[in-house]
Amino acid sequence: MVFSRAHQATYLLALVGVLVLGAPAMAAPQAVAELSLRGLPSHPKWLPDEPPLFGSYLASGEGEASGAVTGHVVWDLYEDQSLENRHPTFFRGFLEHDVHRYPFEIIGIYAPVSSDKKRWRISGAIAFTGKLVLSKEQQLIAGEWEAATRTSHFTVWADSSSQ
Repeated sequence: MVFSRAHQATYLLALVGVLVLGAPAMAAPQAVAELSLRGLPSHPKWLPDEPPLFGSYLASGEGEASGAVTGHVVWDLYEDQSLENRHPTFFRGFLEHDVHRYPFEIIGIYAPVSSDKKRWRISGAIAFTGKLVLSKEQQLIAGEWEAATRTSHFTVWADSSSQ
């Protein structure tokens, strides 16, 4: 059976309409949590027995989490600094909340924002291990690090349908 081009085009448009209307709507990402972290000069590793996924040990620190996850945060940072303008990064730490510890890992890439490399932007993912702290096993994370203050501020993002 041979269909005309007009019939084929009509069929294709109908198929696309069914797929679009039948597909679940993708929700816009929303900020669900904030992490404010500060490096602690000369501080030993919080988790010395845990090997990193990659990278060399760079620093340890602490901070606070707010929003969908709240509490005190401690972390160790590992980076691969072999590339000048892109540093694959691995954080390992835990969130302390109501006398419980919730381990987490962040995998991301730092890239310089300023030409003097005093500010770096990170994007990646955060995953809490062992317990579903957020609505999904992992969520997107983005933020910046400031060399002058040795502080970072991260936002955790999730699509609104996953909350």
